[in-house]
Formats: sequence, C-alpha cells, structure tokens
Amino acid sequence: MSAASSVGTDSAVSTSLDELPVAPPGVPGITRPWQVEDLLDLPGPYRHEIVDGGLLTMPTPRPLHQWLCQELFLQLTAQAPPEWRPTLEQGVPTGCTDYRVPDLTVSRSRGRPHKGELLVDLADLALVVEITLTTEKQDRVLKPVEYAAVGIPFFWQLEAEPGFVLVAHELRGDRYAETGRWVEGRVSPVGPFPVVVDLDALRGDED
Repeated sequence: MSAASSVGTDSAVSTSLDELPVAPPGVPGITRPWQVEDLLDLPGPYRHEIVDGGLLTMPTPRPLHQWLCQELFLQLTAQAPPEWRPTLEQGVPTGCTDYRVPDLTVSRSRGRPHKGELLVDLADLALVVEITLTTEKQDRVLKPVEYAAVGIPFFWQLEAEPGFVLVAHELRGDRYAETGRWVEGRVSPVGPFPVVVDLDALRGDED
C-alpha cells in the first residue's frame, strides 16, 4: 500500500482540442461550446464526452473493457448497502459545460431517476472508476484532475494493459492521494462503503 503519489487540480495538463478525436460523420457543426443536451440526438455507436466545451468522440469499448466493467459492477452491487447505487456509464458534470462518462460510478440512491435526468448530482456522487486499456492520457492524467476539481471523494483506476493493477485514490484537499494498489487477491480499496474486490476473478486467465 502506498500514499506517496497524488494528482490534483494544479497538475500541468494540456487539454488542447487539437489533440482530441474528430467527430464522426453526421455530427452537426456547433460553433459555440457544446452542452449536454446537444448529445441527445448524436449518431451511434459512439461514446461522447465534452471537454473544454469541445466534443470528444470515442468508439465503442472493446469486449474486454466491457466485461471488466460489468464484472466489477456486479461485485460492487452485490455488496452495496441500500443507500448506495453502483451505475455503469453515468454522465458526470466536470465543469460549467464539460461532461464525462466514467466507466462506473457509485452515488447515493435517490430512487428511480426522473425521465429527463441527464447527469448525476455531484452532491450524491462518491466514487468514479475508470478501466484503462488504451486511453492512457485521458484516464491516467486528465480525468483524475477533472474529478478532483469537482470534489468527487474517491477515484479508482483498474488498469488491464499492459499489466493488471487496481489503484485506489482518496480526495485530500484539491488532489487525489493514492491509498493502495493491488495486482491480485481479494482486496478492500477505500471507498464510500466497505467492499471486497476479487481481483483474481477480474484477472481471469489474462489471455
């Protein structure tokens, strides 16, 4: 276990829109900053986020990524108290217009969401989880800074490539501090409620 590393809002990070993927065909040209409502009618199969007011478009995740998301979601759901709700791919506001879609979130349960509800309330959000296969800069550098800036208490990162490791962070001040990292076994990362994560089940045979 280690608490030596941290990431926060004062990190030197460039989010130049020139580095972001080009929007797919059929996306309308918008000259003003994008809003969450603009995403409702965009074509699929794509995953959309808003960064610095610009549209970030990503392809559908690989099967391994989706399998890991689902398996970790099932583990958390089986252990979550009634007041906490794990959710897959829940929209999270990260600025006045910015919007991210973490792979997994845990927030306070408020019952059935309203039909027109687009984003989770930051006051209810306690944990975001990103599963990393290829989007190294986004998941390892940019997103933790953004999540810390809006005050999300816990951040986990499950890295499946090139090596398998779960890294847990807790918000301390305006930055995340690493609270532990594990590569195997049944582990208890710090989070909104006590939980045991079976990493061996997630690792599988690592084919």
